[in-house]
Amino acid sequence: MGKFSGVLLASDFDDTLIAHDGSFPARNAAALDYFIREGGRFTLATGRGHAPVRRLLERGLPINAPVIETNGTRIYDFQAGRELYAAALDPSILPIVERLLAERPDLCAECFAGDGIYAQQPNVCTRFHSERIGLEIPERTLREVPMPWVKVLLQHPSHEALLPIQERVLAEGRGRFEAVFSVPTFLEVFGVGSSKGLALRRLAALLGVRPEDTYAVGDGDNDVAMLSAVESFCCANGSDGAKAAATHLVGDCDHGAIADVIEWLDQKY
Repeated sequence: MGKFSGVLLASDFDDTLIAHDGSFPARNAAALDYFIREGGRFTLATGRGHAPVRRLLERGLPINAPVIETNGTRIYDFQAGRELYAAALDPSILPIVERLLAERPDLCAECFAGDGIYAQQPNVCTRFHSERIGLEIPERTLREVPMPWVKVLLQHPSHEALLPIQERVLAEGRGRFEAVFSVPTFLEVFGVGSSKGLALRRLAALLGVRPEDTYAVGDGDNDVAMLSAVESFCCANGSDGAKAAATHLVGDCDHGAIADVIEWLDQKY
């Protein structure tokens, strides 16, 4: 038993746990080692899919609780090797995205299906994403990607170009889909009823962690549901929406935002 026994901390990955350049701040590594040694449970709540998360864990990322993947559409226990929760996109997303791609040849759609990610009309954003996760994203047409999908990631170099696309997805989806930005050039589409916030509450219940001992940290608009669901922290580099949703503000991701959170928890417990 340690001082953090019964405490669950979930963190976004990109630009939260890691720095903007992809490095893992030494302050975060030391703080997480202390948090876990003292009985805390730490996990990711990320927009990344299954294969990229598996790669992170293989590289030694300090995770000791099931991971929330693809913006809350999946919870996977890598230690036990089993899926704890999954929610699929309604198949009506396919014709909506097909129409958008036909109208915008400069728009890319990445489909997250099973353990894989597939892209139609890859663009410069797709290449950046592939490099960032360290995995090749094969090119496929939407109809070549097997259903069910858990998420579609719409990518365009211009945030302004994605804003009307966000409106189209929400209007044509008629309440079936969420469409939020993780970064200005990435529009994340997933099913209503799936979010990092709902997934974190599910995970805490599965682990027997009390809501008041569950914490979250993030930086983007796709973290807002999670930051609103529990006591939470937003990095100084976070979006306006994430800052408004969080209970507390901490330093930026380049200087060890997670260490700031654990220092706060150290004072509380």
